[in-house]
Amino acid sequence: ISRSNLLYTDIHSKFHVRYRELSSKKDSTTQTEINRLRDNLDLKKYKEIYQDFDRIKAILDDYEKEVTKFNEDLLTVIKPEEDCRQACVEVKEKIRSIKNQFYAKQNSLDLVSSSFDAVFTKLDDYIQYHDSLVDSANYEEATDELHKIRAVANELDNVIKVMPNLCALADEILPRKIQELSEAYRKMIEKEFPLHHLLNKNTIIQLHQQLKKDINRIKNFDIAGVEDNLNQIIKICDDFINSFEKEINDRDSYNNNCSKIYQ
Repeated sequence: ISRSNLLYTDIHSKFHVRYRELSSKKDSTTQTEINRLRDNLDLKKYKEIYQDFDRIKAILDDYEKEVTKFNEDLLTVIKPEEDCRQACVEVKEKIRSIKNQFYAKQNSLDLVSSSFDAVFTKLDDYIQYHDSLVDSANYEEATDELHKIRAVANELDNVIKVMPNLCALADEILPRKIQELSEAYRKMIEKEFPLHHLLNKNTIIQLHQQLKKDINRIKNFDIAGVEDNLNQIIKICDDFINSFEKEINDRDSYNNNCSKIYQ
């Protein structure tokens, strides 16, 4: 850590001094006393063992306490890094799951395929930046960065669940529905039905424009209210087509009645 972050150089130096003290002095002294105790045990010098036992036990207890304290202090220093990396593993798994969902639904997400690819690339860049912050021991900044990545991943997870339906509406159903309305309108004009009280060509143009706006919003993942907009366009088209059918039925009924009157 100290090689990447100069703020940890002094911490490293202090731990290194403590480690050298433990390994070169305390460890050697403790091992010498243990060896002496073992030798006396082998030689059955029980009196010497009894005389030295409390003193050697005190040395061992002191050594154990210092090693334990050293380990605890060291864990305190490296724990933020471990926490950051573990938290990032969970976010990476979330992103991997979203990518798998995307690949599984890719055929129905053609409209937004490039948008997802762009977001995935950005997320990979963000993760790489986060890892570089951890490597340089900028744990607080790394944690903040991970919060942002997690928020994007969570939102993307919500988006991908509803996106197939939106794509089907915007890329297949709506264009077909507007085309049906355009064709019905053309036939009504050819048959010289008066439609000024229902709609004009500008109305259909406006529906195309609204659909184009909604598609752009879908591609930008700005989907709040888009499904309602698309369903409203469907309703408008259906209402106009139904109105055309009523006009046709009314004319047929009028012509039939007139024919009967003048027979």
